[in-house]
Amino acid sequence: MLGLASGVFVMRRVLKRVDAMTDTTQAIMQGGLSERLPIAGTGDELDRLAGNINIMLERIEALMRGVKEVSDNIAHDLKTPLTRLRNRCEEALRIAEDDSQYRAALESTIEESDALIGTFNALLLIARAESGQARDQMSDFDAAEVAHGIAELYEPLADDKGLSLKVDAPRLCRCTANRELVSQALANLVDNAIKYAPSPAQRNGAQPEITVKAGPVRAIVFC
Repeated sequence: MLGLASGVFVMRRVLKRVDAMTDTTQAIMQGGLSERLPIAGTGDELDRLAGNINIMLERIEALMRGVKEVSDNIAHDLKTPLTRLRNRCEEALRIAEDDSQYRAALESTIEESDALIGTFNALLLIARAESGQARDQMSDFDAAEVAHGIAELYEPLADDKGLSLKVDAPRLCRCTANRELVSQALANLVDNAIKYAPSPAQRNGAQPEITVKAGPVRAIVFC
Protein backbone atom coordinates (compact mmCIF):
# COMPACT_ATOMS: atom_id res chain seq x y z
CA MET A 1 0.00 0.00 0.00
CA LEU A 2 2.87 2.35 0.80
CA GLY A 3 4.51 1.60 -2.57
CA LEU A 4 1.21 2.14 -4.37
CA ALA A 5 0.65 5.46 -2.61
CA SER A 6 4.20 6.59 -3.43
CA GLY A 7 3.73 5.61 -7.07
CA VAL A 8 0.48 7.56 -7.34
CA PHE A 9 2.10 10.60 -5.70
CA VAL A 10 5.10 10.54 -8.05
CA MET A 11 2.91 9.96 -11.09
CA ARG A 12 0.60 12.86 -10.24
CA ARG A 13 3.59 15.13 -9.65
CA VAL A 14 5.17 14.18 -12.98
CA LEU A 15 1.87 14.55 -14.85
CA LYS A 16 1.38 17.98 -13.28
CA ARG A 17 4.75 19.10 -14.59
CA VAL A 18 4.02 17.60 -18.00
CA ASP A 19 0.67 19.43 -18.09
CA ALA A 20 2.47 22.70 -17.26
CA MET A 21 4.92 22.07 -20.12
CA THR A 22 2.04 21.31 -22.46
CA ASP A 23 0.28 24.55 -21.56
CA THR A 24 3.49 26.51 -22.16
CA THR A 25 4.13 24.86 -25.53
CA GLN A 26 0.58 25.68 -26.62
CA ALA A 27 1.16 29.32 -25.69
CA ILE A 28 4.40 29.28 -27.71
CA MET A 29 2.64 27.79 -30.73
CA GLN A 30 0.14 30.65 -30.56
CA GLY A 31 2.96 33.18 -30.93
CA GLY A 32 4.21 33.68 -27.39
CA LEU A 33 7.91 33.17 -28.13
CA SER A 34 8.84 34.82 -24.84
CA GLU A 35 7.26 31.93 -22.89
CA ARG A 36 9.61 29.39 -21.26
CA LEU A 37 9.06 25.91 -19.91
CA PRO A 38 8.86 25.77 -16.09
CA ILE A 39 11.84 24.30 -14.23
CA ALA A 40 11.20 22.73 -10.81
CA GLY A 41 14.82 22.94 -9.71
CA THR A 42 15.16 19.25 -8.92
CA GLY A 43 17.78 18.66 -11.62
CA ASP A 44 16.02 15.56 -12.94
CA GLU A 45 15.49 14.56 -16.57
CA LEU A 46 12.45 16.84 -17.00
CA ASP A 47 14.42 19.82 -15.70
CA ARG A 48 17.30 19.12 -18.08
CA LEU A 49 14.87 18.71 -20.97
CA ALA A 50 13.09 21.96 -20.09
CA GLY A 51 16.41 23.78 -19.79
CA ASN A 52 17.60 22.65 -23.22
CA ILE A 53 14.28 23.57 -24.79
CA ASN A 54 14.41 27.01 -23.16
CA ILE A 55 17.88 27.61 -24.60
CA MET A 56 16.54 26.61 -28.01
CA LEU A 57 13.57 28.96 -27.60
CA GLU A 58 15.88 31.85 -26.69
CA ARG A 59 17.87 31.22 -29.87
CA ILE A 60 14.70 31.07 -31.96
CA GLU A 61 13.40 34.29 -30.39
CA ALA A 62 16.70 36.05 -31.11
CA LEU A 63 16.62 34.90 -34.75
CA MET A 64 13.03 36.02 -35.18
CA ARG A 65 13.89 39.39 -33.67
CA GLY A 66 16.79 39.66 -36.10
CA VAL A 67 14.53 38.86 -39.05
CA LYS A 68 12.13 41.59 -37.95
CA GLU A 69 14.94 44.12 -37.59
CA VAL A 70 16.31 43.26 -41.03
CA SER A 71 12.85 43.58 -42.56
CA ASP A 72 12.35 46.97 -40.92
CA ASN A 73 15.79 48.14 -42.08
CA ILE A 74 15.14 47.00 -45.64
CA ALA A 75 11.78 48.75 -45.71
CA HIS A 76 13.34 51.93 -44.29
CA ASP A 77 16.52 52.04 -46.39
CA LEU A 78 15.01 50.98 -49.71
CA LYS A 79 11.79 52.97 -49.70
CA THR A 80 13.36 56.31 -50.64
CA PRO A 81 15.68 54.94 -53.40
CA LEU A 82 12.83 52.96 -54.94
CA THR A 83 10.61 56.03 -54.95
CA ARG A 84 13.40 58.07 -56.55
CA LEU A 85 13.95 55.36 -59.16
CA ARG A 86 10.26 55.31 -60.07
CA ASN A 87 10.13 59.10 -60.32
CA ARG A 88 13.10 59.14 -62.68
CA CYS A 89 11.48 56.57 -64.95
CA GLU A 90 8.21 58.48 -64.90
CA GLU A 91 10.02 61.74 -65.67
CA ALA A 92 11.84 60.14 -68.60
CA LEU A 93 8.59 58.90 -70.10
CA ARG A 94 7.07 62.34 -69.69
CA ILE A 95 9.78 64.67 -70.98
CA ALA A 96 12.21 62.59 -73.08
CA GLU A 97 12.03 63.52 -76.75
CA ASP A 98 14.80 61.55 -78.45
CA ASP A 99 16.96 58.45 -78.04
CA SER A 100 19.77 60.28 -76.27
CA GLN A 101 17.46 61.44 -73.47
CA TYR A 102 16.01 57.95 -73.12
CA ARG A 103 19.55 56.55 -72.98
CA ALA A 104 20.57 59.03 -70.28
CA ALA A 105 17.48 58.08 -68.29
CA LEU A 106 18.30 54.37 -68.62
CA GLU A 107 21.91 54.93 -67.53
CA SER A 108 20.71 56.89 -64.50
CA THR A 109 18.25 54.11 -63.69
CA ILE A 110 21.01 51.47 -63.93
CA GLU A 111 23.22 53.48 -61.56
CA GLU A 112 20.37 53.82 -59.08
CA SER A 113 19.66 50.09 -59.36
CA ASP A 114 23.30 49.27 -58.63
CA ALA A 115 23.14 51.46 -55.55
CA LEU A 116 19.99 49.65 -54.44
CA ILE A 117 21.68 46.28 -54.89
CA GLY A 118 24.66 47.50 -52.86
CA THR A 119 22.38 48.69 -50.06
CA PHE A 120 20.50 45.40 -50.04
CA ASN A 121 23.72 43.36 -49.95
CA ALA A 122 25.02 45.50 -47.09
CA LEU A 123 21.86 44.88 -45.08
CA LEU A 124 22.17 41.14 -45.65
CA LEU A 125 25.81 41.22 -44.58
CA ILE A 126 24.87 43.08 -41.40
CA ALA A 127 22.15 40.50 -40.70
CA ARG A 128 24.63 37.64 -41.16
CA ALA A 129 27.14 39.38 -38.91
CA GLU A 130 24.57 39.84 -36.13
CA SER A 131 23.59 36.16 -36.38
CA GLY A 132 27.23 35.03 -36.24
CA GLN A 133 27.33 33.63 -39.78
CA ALA A 134 29.88 36.20 -40.96
CA ARG A 135 32.55 34.48 -38.90
CA ASP A 136 32.66 31.73 -41.53
CA GLN A 137 33.80 34.31 -44.12
CA MET A 138 36.67 35.81 -42.14
CA SER A 139 40.04 36.15 -43.80
CA ASP A 140 43.46 37.63 -43.15
CA PHE A 141 43.91 41.01 -44.90
CA ASP A 142 45.71 44.33 -44.65
CA ALA A 143 43.55 46.94 -42.89
CA ALA A 144 45.85 49.73 -44.07
CA GLU A 145 45.24 48.73 -47.68
CA VAL A 146 41.48 48.88 -47.10
CA ALA A 147 41.80 52.34 -45.54
CA HIS A 148 43.83 53.68 -48.48
CA GLY A 149 41.36 52.16 -50.94
CA ILE A 150 38.37 53.81 -49.24
CA ALA A 151 40.22 57.14 -49.10
CA GLU A 152 41.01 56.94 -52.82
CA LEU A 153 37.37 56.13 -53.57
CA TYR A 154 35.98 59.10 -51.61
CA GLU A 155 38.70 61.61 -52.42
CA PRO A 156 36.77 63.18 -55.34
CA LEU A 157 33.68 63.61 -53.15
CA ALA A 158 35.80 65.22 -50.44
CA ASP A 159 37.35 67.61 -52.99
CA ASP A 160 33.89 68.69 -54.11
CA LYS A 161 33.08 69.61 -50.50
CA GLY A 162 36.35 71.48 -50.05
CA LEU A 163 37.78 68.81 -47.74
CA SER A 164 41.13 67.06 -47.64
CA LEU A 165 40.70 63.41 -46.75
CA LYS A 166 43.82 62.21 -44.93
CA VAL A 167 44.99 58.68 -44.15
CA ASP A 168 47.28 57.79 -41.26
CA ALA A 169 48.00 54.09 -41.66
CA PRO A 170 51.12 51.91 -41.51
CA ARG A 171 52.31 50.11 -44.59
CA LEU A 172 51.16 46.77 -43.27
CA CYS A 173 48.50 46.15 -40.62
CA ARG A 174 47.27 42.56 -40.74
CA CYS A 175 43.94 41.62 -39.17
CA THR A 176 41.47 38.75 -39.34
CA ALA A 177 37.88 39.77 -40.05
CA ASN A 178 35.24 39.92 -42.76
CA ARG A 179 36.90 42.26 -45.25
CA GLU A 180 33.68 43.17 -47.03
CA LEU A 181 31.96 44.17 -43.78
CA VAL A 182 34.95 46.19 -42.59
CA SER A 183 35.14 47.98 -45.95
CA GLN A 184 31.41 48.71 -45.91
CA ALA A 185 31.49 50.04 -42.35
CA LEU A 186 34.49 52.27 -43.06
CA ALA A 187 32.92 53.51 -46.31
CA ASN A 188 29.73 54.43 -44.44
CA LEU A 189 31.73 56.36 -41.83
CA VAL A 190 33.72 58.28 -44.43
CA ASP A 191 30.60 58.99 -46.48
CA ASN A 192 28.80 60.41 -43.44
CA ALA A 193 31.87 62.40 -42.36
CA ILE A 194 32.02 64.07 -45.78
CA LYS A 195 28.30 64.43 -46.30
CA TYR A 196 27.58 66.04 -42.93
CA ALA A 197 30.80 68.02 -42.58
CA PRO A 198 30.22 71.61 -41.35
CA SER A 199 30.94 74.61 -43.52
CA PRO A 200 34.58 75.79 -43.84
CA ALA A 201 33.90 78.67 -41.45
CA GLN A 202 32.57 76.31 -38.79
CA ARG A 203 35.08 73.46 -39.03
CA ASN A 204 38.09 75.61 -37.93
CA GLY A 205 40.45 73.85 -40.29
CA ALA A 206 39.45 70.36 -39.14
CA GLN A 207 39.62 67.69 -41.85
CA PRO A 208 38.35 64.08 -41.95
CA GLU A 209 41.06 61.52 -41.32
CA ILE A 210 41.22 57.73 -41.40
CA THR A 211 43.62 56.30 -38.83
CA VAL A 212 44.64 52.65 -38.62
CA LYS A 213 46.42 51.47 -35.48
CA ALA A 214 47.80 48.00 -34.88
CA GLY A 215 46.91 46.64 -31.47
CA PRO A 216 48.38 43.63 -29.68
CA VAL A 217 45.56 41.33 -30.83
CA ARG A 218 43.83 42.92 -33.81
CA ALA A 219 44.00 45.91 -36.11
CA ILE A 220 41.69 48.72 -35.01
CA VAL A 221 40.36 51.11 -37.64
CA PHE A 222 39.34 54.61 -36.59
CA CYS A 223 37.75 57.31 -38.70
